[in-house]
Amino acid sequence: MKLRSFFSFLVVGVFALLALSAGGFYWLTTQTPLNLLNGGPTNTPAAAVFVSKQAPLLVSMLVNPDRIEALRQVFATPAERSRSHAEFEQIKKSLLANTNLDYSRDIQPWIGDEITFAIATPDIDRDRNNGQQMGFLLALSSQNADRSQQFLDSYWKKQSATTKLVKSEQYKGIQLTYKKLPTLNQKSQTISPLNRLSLPSSSLPSSFATALISDSSDLKNNHKMHKTAVNYSDDRMLWLDDLRNPFINIEGRVPKENLIIDWVLNYEQFVQWIEKYGLPRIISFDHDLADEHYTPEEYWHDYQISKEYQDAQNYQEKTGMDCAKWLIDYCIDNKKPLPIFYVHSANSVGADNINSILNNYLKHCS
Repeated sequence: MKLRSFFSFLVVGVFALLALSAGGFYWLTTQTPLNLLNGGPTNTPAAAVFVSKQAPLLVSMLVNPDRIEALRQVFATPAERSRSHAEFEQIKKSLLANTNLDYSRDIQPWIGDEITFAIATPDIDRDRNNGQQMGFLLALSSQNADRSQQFLDSYWKKQSATTKLVKSEQYKGIQLTYKKLPTLNQKSQTISPLNRLSLPSSSLPSSFATALISDSSDLKNNHKMHKTAVNYSDDRMLWLDDLRNPFINIEGRVPKENLIIDWVLNYEQFVQWIEKYGLPRIISFDHDLADEHYTPEEYWHDYQISKEYQDAQNYQEKTGMDCAKWLIDYCIDNKKPLPIFYVHSANSVGADNINSILNNYLKHCS
């Protein structure tokens, strides 16, 4: 009996060790900075939605800065690691010089995997006296929304203690906090001389604004730039279609609207886009989003036969009709008006169904 208990304990112990080993191996292979050598992410920076396509510059780093330092440590010799760490610390201090911010204390606890910088509006004439200045955006993704909000609250609380120029306002559900200039002609602080590592010692501009938007800490050099960015996300058309490329528009089905087009292929992408960026100004729907949705050609000539065929189907993949139903629920739950919509589907039965459900919603919600 004792021998059997011993073997049972031994088997359980072996399985436990195997499980721990497998978990440790998985963690090491997914978290190792060596993964960066396989190439970076290819997705569009999330902050790009707030930047006009006419912006002269947009630069993004889609990796947490701590992983870059970790990768450098992997390839550094033991003798070089201390110097390498000191160099990275110097870079952090240089970039945050004259800001009263400390990277380890204020930023590292919440910073995520994206840092995006953009020049949103250029100052072509470089005349500080005409009230026009360069507009820029700095967006940092957050992996901890509470910590990033605490950081912003703490920063502005300290600023309020030293000046009465700190203002806060709500704009389209987003809290903007900014330091207001006493005069239009006040000049920004100058950039100090280059340091030993040839990095400029930074200083915050004399006027800038911050906001927390969908877990992204966002800084612009004035609150009007924030309002422009928020409005800009409204100036988009969401194109739902699994095949038709809206940028080629061979069939001429793309609505003639002077808007930026974002293309999603299916129900999942449709939902993810709206949950991430909010409602666009216009949505153009296709109905058939998968091979199983296409009605056989022999039914095309008769609307009623086509309708009977489609009504009898039990699709596994979601159609444009499912997207329309989800959109209505989203608008109800979030108390949002329905965007302008078009239906460009060649499936006349499916197009009528989408138009019908959306128009009925408009009729009864008004």
